[in-house]
Amino acid sequence: MTYPARLNALLYALLLSFGAPAMAVAEPDTPPAASAAVVSPAHAANLRQIIENIQLHEYLRRQPAPAGIGDFERQFALLFARHTTEDELIRRLTPSLARIIHPQLAAQLAKLVNSPAFRARESRAATGSFGSPSSAEAAELRRIDADPAMAEFRRLRPAMTTAVSNTVRQWSMEFGAQLNASAWALIDKLEDDLRTAPESSYRSVEIGSVGFEPLDQVIRSIGKSIIRFNKAFKRQEKEMKAAHYDEYFIAKNLANTQYLANAERVIDQAEWILENTLTELNAAIKEREEGIAKSSMSSQPEFRAKNDNTTAMLYSFAGDYGEAVRRMTTQHRKVVAFMQTHLFNVTVKDDKLIFSDENDLQQATEVLDQLRQARAKVEEVVANLAARETQLRGQQPRTPSSLRGGS
Repeated sequence: MTYPARLNALLYALLLSFGAPAMAVAEPDTPPAASAAVVSPAHAANLRQIIENIQLHEYLRRQPAPAGIGDFERQFALLFARHTTEDELIRRLTPSLARIIHPQLAAQLAKLVNSPAFRARESRAATGSFGSPSSAEAAELRRIDADPAMAEFRRLRPAMTTAVSNTVRQWSMEFGAQLNASAWALIDKLEDDLRTAPESSYRSVEIGSVGFEPLDQVIRSIGKSIIRFNKAFKRQEKEMKAAHYDEYFIAKNLANTQYLANAERVIDQAEWILENTLTELNAAIKEREEGIAKSSMSSQPEFRAKNDNTTAMLYSFAGDYGEAVRRMTTQHRKVVAFMQTHLFNVTVKDDKLIFSDENDLQQATEVLDQLRQARAKVEEVVANLAARETQLRGQQPRTPSSLRGGS
């Protein structure tokens, strides 16, 4: 028998279906390194003063999620805001702002926004706190607001808003891609752990978390499915070995009357083992779907569509695998039936069947070729799973998918 060694391929499809825009990777409008190279240190320092004193990062961190968005988008926005830092915001935003605020204006603005009165006003606005400026602060603020540099700053606000929006959007996409990569790494680690752990310790194998509950719910559902898939195939392999199934189809035993007498019973047992395996696979797929449905990611149309496609592929794999193995056991029956009626014309030499009659040899060649083709089909189904993994990931699998054991 042949058993899939890695079962993650179609399950990985879920990790490619983060329907929300923030979970996709886009190219930045301007390469950061190239843009940063033309900003002088003095210009960058003045832009930092402006960004810090207008409390831009605090605005970003405290900005409420837009009305009308779903729970998934809201949770992602909150998580992203918690992971942002002011230094990183400044690093990312400086190249864009340098194209909007020229060095002379930046120098003038840096002096104005460094005023304690200005900083206090921006802090109140950013945090939503109440309070009025003192008379001295109010006078200072009127002076600042009347300055031509500040008037130019207000004129440039729309362009700055666009730059900030583009920067934050790109940043959130990269953050989503990092969550994606972390999720892949957790699934890879789970498979590594399962590869080395005995089935008896599967309960202690940990399914990791990226700290984003909608995605963690999906990861848990995928992880549980992978564990159930592995358990199902390991149990199938174990039971087939206990039945000594492969022993019945080596040359010396095909010419052995005792083995041939028991072969039909062993084939029946193999088909019963297969049906139990398929029942478990289908139950695992159903459980995965029920778990994923609990995640707010399921509210995303693109994710939902890709997830439905993944479900169909999983059921298709289970069906194809069952059909291929049944075809193989059918061919085993034909081999057994042929050998039972031609035992008197066959001997074994060097682990090969030797037929004394040319016609018998031709018939044996045909029936054994059909068996080899049936075995090859089982391997093809499993290999297609590995090929699907490559296609879904857009690269070679992290570790080569392979076929394990069996003849």
